[in-house]
Amino acid sequence: MASDSTDIKAGTILFNEQIMKDLIHHLAQQIINDNDVQELAFIGILRRGYPLAKRIAEEIFKICKILPPVGAVSTTLFRDDLRIGRGFVQSHGTTHFSFDINQRTIILVDDVLAAGRTIRAAMDEIMYYGRPKKVLLACLIDRGGREIPIQPSYCAWKPTLESIPQNLWISVLLKETDGKDMVIIEEQKSKVETTLQDVPAKEQVFSADHPALKIWKHKDLLGLQFLSKEELVSILDMVPSFLEVMARSTGIKKVPLLQGRVVVHWFHEPSTRTFASFDLAAKRLSADTLSISASSSSEKKGETLHDTLYNIEAMKTDILVVRHRCSGVPKLLADSHPSHVINAGDGQHEHPTQGLLDVFTMRQFYRDYKKDMEIGLEGAKVSIIGDITHSRVARSNIWALLKLGAQITLCGPQTLLPKSFEKLGVRVTTHLKEALLDADIIYSLRIQMERQTKGLFPSIREYVRLYRIDRDTIRYAPEHAIVMHPGPINRDIELATEIADSPRSRILQQVSHGVAVRMAVMHLLANSQYNQTGV
Repeated sequence: MASDSTDIKAGTILFNEQIMKDLIHHLAQQIINDNDVQELAFIGILRRGYPLAKRIAEEIFKICKILPPVGAVSTTLFRDDLRIGRGFVQSHGTTHFSFDINQRTIILVDDVLAAGRTIRAAMDEIMYYGRPKKVLLACLIDRGGREIPIQPSYCAWKPTLESIPQNLWISVLLKETDGKDMVIIEEQKSKVETTLQDVPAKEQVFSADHPALKIWKHKDLLGLQFLSKEELVSILDMVPSFLEVMARSTGIKKVPLLQGRVVVHWFHEPSTRTFASFDLAAKRLSADTLSISASSSSEKKGETLHDTLYNIEAMKTDILVVRHRCSGVPKLLADSHPSHVINAGDGQHEHPTQGLLDVFTMRQFYRDYKKDMEIGLEGAKVSIIGDITHSRVARSNIWALLKLGAQITLCGPQTLLPKSFEKLGVRVTTHLKEALLDADIIYSLRIQMERQTKGLFPSIREYVRLYRIDRDTIRYAPEHAIVMHPGPINRDIELATEIADSPRSRILQQVSHGVAVRMAVMHLLANSQYNQTGV
């Protein structure tokens, strides 16, 4: 570097890539010398502290063949300047680490230490998640100029305070964030006035490093049959954060994850809940929306589905939410168009987002019932009652529940029970009592009145007598069992009013969860690493 402060000016390169490697190696060696590496965990401060922490951990692995776990911490919500509405504040991501910090030695990593306020905020955020054995601070550069009593445990380089003029700033550039490795002198950034709502940590927007964004490898969501258990769980695990957004006490129930994107709703069948849920989900992600119904589109004039979508896409839209009476239409469009296609229900095939919101609701209940907030649906007993043959909702639920390890019973009239599901390990019965006896979750399906011209069962009265869930039949079920329904309910036909409105009912929770699930799905399709890079 330059010899004195008169040689230092904006644009001066202090360290090149090789010297930075040496400094990181030096930090790693210092940490190894002072600690039991097996007890260590690294937490990097977003944005550049996180990749720096990963590099130090990798360097430790090279030296002693032990790779400490690495997480990231966001300081935004504990910045002291937020309380007075001032400061140059940017939210670079959200706190995430997969390890338990309790009774662990945490190495907190940042690129440049100066006033110390960012470190204090990071420590407050970490303590929100538990009580480490101790927290040690490692930084690449100690700029000096402390405003609070914080000192690094490990530092690769510390210039004298006088050697860097106060109007200049030391910037660490990293390949992961900036495309190159160097330490350079820059003009001090001017502070700008900003206001940020003080919201709980769980309400923060997901960072680009969120595991679900790396796991997801699909352009579209056409059905749950084609998703792995890992992909299903990754979606379910994102939903609570979006529920937090919906419940914000500030009243600002939006996040900018789809800002500037356009979501098209193209419904060829009537819908209330699904349409409203998708529309609200898109708007809460800050997307623009466009709604097209079959009755008002050029389809009435003979235009093909493909031509309609080509014209819509010419307006630079991004996501298509489509519902159609014919099975396979969403896949037909997805295979020929660049839009991210979400199947909102196609014929008797699938209704994947309904299946996702249902299994999320089931998982939440099952965790509460078992008093274990980490378990899935393995071993949960789910009974699906009604018209299985014509239900796309039932198919999506069955595919998801099978992958998640639930035990499924299908119950209904013989003419509405496809025998093919028995080959998948699903129990099938025509006796309601048998289906309810050991059920944890009772899922009642809508009787599709439009099908009754086919005479698939004698009469509605006969169906009510044999398969309605009411105060008499619910006695066969365990006291803890809950009742669900995809809506709309034919009250007092498949589900008695006293049950639909009882404490057992989770129907309105399903509706609330639906918005958050659809937010998660659209976020994945638009922002996953696969859909950003193709890799």
